[in-house]
Amino acid sequence: MCVFECENPVQKPFFFNREKELQTLISAVKEVEKGQGRIFLILGSKKMGKTSLIKEFLRICKQSKINFLVFTPTKQISYSILRSYIISVAKNLKRNPTIFVIENIQKIDDIEQFVQMLQEIINEYPALTFMLTGLGYIKVGKTLIFTEKLFEKAATIYLKPITEKECLNFLKQRYKEAGIKFDQDALREIVKMGEDIHGYCKK
Repeated sequence: MCVFECENPVQKPFFFNREKELQTLISAVKEVEKGQGRIFLILGSKKMGKTSLIKEFLRICKQSKINFLVFTPTKQISYSILRSYIISVAKNLKRNPTIFVIENIQKIDDIEQFVQMLQEIINEYPALTFMLTGLGYIKVGKTLIFTEKLFEKAATIYLKPITEKECLNFLKQRYKEAGIKFDQDALREIVKMGEDIHGYCKK
């Protein structure tokens, strides 16, 4: 089975080449501990590794004193329902440092009201930080707009495709660790065919 199937987040040793983005999220933990709430956007096309990045971040930070909540809508969800849930959580947590992960934000109806609500909550509950994942664009009414324009005050991490060279290096390392002999040309063909590599591989 391909270890990089969509909706099947990867972990070590298959998590690779996202160290910079991972460190950005980890550094946010210190800000959260100080009660400096903010919004992080993790954007990218489908199969770009957004969920894998979040999962690896949560794995590394599981021993911290911060509360972590993860919400992953699988279908369109009403803004009003999500609003009630977030406000309820915020009131219960009060001053406890918390990171609230919300995936697939393109599935939230009335996204503009959602954005405004998040900022209002952070102003009232500064111990709360939001990490949001989604596509690089969102449908507002009948118009597609860039997600970053909606979240002007957010810190944005945009996951870009991995290069062919980076994929080759990854495969070489894995084969060496497994003690498997490999041919350079054969590896290049594997990358070109897209077999057993992530969807974010690109020439």
